[in-house]
Amino acid sequence: MIIFILSVSTFSQSESDKILNQVKKKFDAIKDYEVDVKVKIDVDFLKVPDTEAKIYYKAPDKIQMKTGDNFALIPKDGLNFSPANLLNGKYTSMYEGETKIGGKVQHIVKVIPGKHG
Repeated sequence: MIIFILSVSTFSQSESDKILNQVKKKFDAIKDYEVDVKVKIDVDFLKVPDTEAKIYYKAPDKIQMKTGDNFALIPKDGLNFSPANLLNGKYTSMYEGETKIGGKVQHIVKVIPGKHG
């Protein structure tokens, strides 16, 4: 599951696909980046402490994740994905609310990937 935070002036539930299409267009324009993330595993039957990590991306599909020594994350589809590729496949999106970042209202959309093939 990936949560996107995007600045949009107005939001209604019926516009979530429009917002995610804007996100995809922005990701498609990115050639490379690195980002610091806080990983939180939210699964009832697992107790995993939050951890800090760094993700590196290089277009079109190279991803590397570096974490501390005591943490391993092996996603079902591996790390070779990008948020834009997620939005090219089947997914369900839900509006989760809003928050303020840097004084601007940001809308939060939860994206849950669908099953492949």
